[in-house]
Amino acid sequence: MAGLDPKPGDALLIGGAANPEFRNGQILLRVIRAEATQLGRVWLYGYEINTRGTASRKRQVHAFRAGLRRAEIRMLRPELRKGHK
Repeated sequence: MAGLDPKPGDALLIGGAANPEFRNGQILLRVIRAEATQLGRVWLYGYEINTRGTASRKRQVHAFRAGLRRAEIRMLRPELRKGHK
């Protein structure tokens, strides 16, 4: 079964094709560990990334490799963040 082979440091977009839990939305995950399980599936451990490009909470997700999509995380420089002085 084709799909991504996630590695630590990867940024992944996880939606309904990867896990039915996310059929009504998606999350952006920065991978810290990935463990293959059944054929074509993987446990992903990492941090959910918010709209500001920073880690918002630790997550673990069981996903179909074929449904994973690579993403790019753009971190804002501290001086550009709202309210930073």
